[in-house]
Amino acid sequence: MSGADMTENAIIDRGSAIRMRRCVPVGTFWGAVAALVVNITIWFVGLAGEPIRVVTGWAPDGDDLTFVEVVATTVVAVGLGSALLARMQRRFDRFPTWAILVASVTVASALPLWSLDIDTGSKVALSCMHLATGVCAIAAQSAASVRQLERRRDGVVDLLCERARTRAVRSQPAPPAPAYLAIIRRGGSPRVHPLTSIITDDSIFVFMEPTSPKLADLVARRRFALHTRGDDIAGTTDEALLTGSAKRATDPAIRPRVADLAPYYPADRYELVKLVPTGVKVRGYGDITLPSPVSWKLIADERTMQC
Repeated sequence: MSGADMTENAIIDRGSAIRMRRCVPVGTFWGAVAALVVNITIWFVGLAGEPIRVVTGWAPDGDDLTFVEVVATTVVAVGLGSALLARMQRRFDRFPTWAILVASVTVASALPLWSLDIDTGSKVALSCMHLATGVCAIAAQSAASVRQLERRRDGVVDLLCERARTRAVRSQPAPPAPAYLAIIRRGGSPRVHPLTSIITDDSIFVFMEPTSPKLADLVARRRFALHTRGDDIAGTTDEALLTGSAKRATDPAIRPRVADLAPYYPADRYELVKLVPTGVKVRGYGDITLPSPVSWKLIADERTMQC
């Protein structure tokens, strides 16, 4: 695995942990709301019969459970559980461990209620409130975590797709730089155009718009000069000049082969022109290796010009 991949994976893991921590407040809110609805409902149902009794440090002989105590106890219990979850989620997702811990504490805290000196109805109501608080807290945090995991999954998928697209672009060869084509107008003045040539094993081809003025001049007078474009303004690489004759390539078997080698998608309307060099000159600068000789002339016979 490359260093870039390790860095991206570390960012994903760290970002996921941060996003999971951020979902804790959402789970806390909805857990508190759900627990309050259930516990207040149990408290109101208890008021229909005997009031729910509770033994506390300030009421050791037992006292009626009030509405404020129901709300305060529920909110504090859910808040403490959420604070513990936030602490456990500081770097990694530890929700399953937290859920097991909260469930264990909920059950363990409900068992001692049955040893209190209160009526059975109060024991049942208090036990139900304890269990409801734990269940609502776990369910709400679980729902928030699942929603956040879906968002994290979508984010990771988007990141992986973007990484794949970037790698695909980087792996593609750079398109060739355009060369400059010089031809002769009808009146004898020169015309220069940038174009992308397509080099095969035995020829050079170019695609042109059928309405292009340079196509008409090239077909009519056939003479051309093609000069490569330098890589920079200092001329520190190499350059080549080709001169020769041109003719339309009308052989239907040639066009598909040339189109496959083109760095773009030639439209069906494009005309295919074959460039046959009769003279070549090359020159290099710096540590460029040049062929020998650097200037030569070719003889284009009729078979070469036929397409």
